[in-house]
Amino acid sequence: MKKSIESSFRNTKRLDKLYKAFQEGNKAQIEEIIDDNTYNRELNKKIDAKDTEWIELKEEIVYRLSTPMENVVIKIFSNDYEYPLAEICGNIVATHLLQVVPFFVRTLDIGKRDDQVVLIMEYLHTDTESISLETPINMYNFFYQTAYALAELEKLCHLVHFDLRYDNIMIKMLPQPRDFFNNGIMCTFIVKIGDFGQCEMDFGKQRRLINPDVPREERYLKKWGLYPKTFSGYDFQYLISSLTPILDNLQGVSYYYIYGMLLDYLQPVQFTKAQDRPLIITSKLPKDILMYLKQVVSKTL
Repeated sequence: MKKSIESSFRNTKRLDKLYKAFQEGNKAQIEEIIDDNTYNRELNKKIDAKDTEWIELKEEIVYRLSTPMENVVIKIFSNDYEYPLAEICGNIVATHLLQVVPFFVRTLDIGKRDDQVVLIMEYLHTDTESISLETPINMYNFFYQTAYALAELEKLCHLVHFDLRYDNIMIKMLPQPRDFFNNGIMCTFIVKIGDFGQCEMDFGKQRRLINPDVPREERYLKKWGLYPKTFSGYDFQYLISSLTPILDNLQGVSYYYIYGMLLDYLQPVQFTKAQDRPLIITSKLPKDILMYLKQVVSKTL
């Protein structure tokens, strides 16, 4: 098998330091590591190299950096907003978990450019539209991998993503089918979860990191739903609801029996009309959903 070339942007030393500071719940240390000019000089040489092409992906915030050797993604955080601690920590956690499971977008470095925090990530050009959910095994693998990733986030720091829409998940296609979980079910793709801008998690041993970007005021309730401050099955429920209009436009939701089984399993649930955000949140946690997929849904394939 051809070995993939490691990105020149990958800064394992800085990321290891950031994960240790995250474990300790040390915000000041995280900021100090990101501000470290020793690392940032090297990072900015690569970002500003003459042969690096900038391709805008999202409104002067997210770009693809294309070099003769590789493509990566850069996200730039404006100083006009609050320090993006939650998003930084979400990416640190997800990248750390890649040592256990492959279901997250890899963060390559987090540093400073022109006094702005920048996040460097692997570039993935394939999204969820590249897989056919009309095939039950594809839908099963999509949900199983996602639930597995969410269960790992729960186990490590009770992280809730809060924006896990169907169109917010990237896909990495495999060169050949693989049995990830030794269950006899072959898969042709890997789910890649990223975009942790609204996430919340345990920060250090005692404190819950509350994200100021999450709208919790009463006036937002009808549109944005309910955002719990403790860990819940919110993410999987929101993923299911974001799929509803897509499946309805394809074959109609009744055609997708695995979707129906999971929605029934999550009950009681309720969603806002405007955004399909959870209003009544399922009591089922990712580990419960994973077990249901493994013990019940897999037998229907």
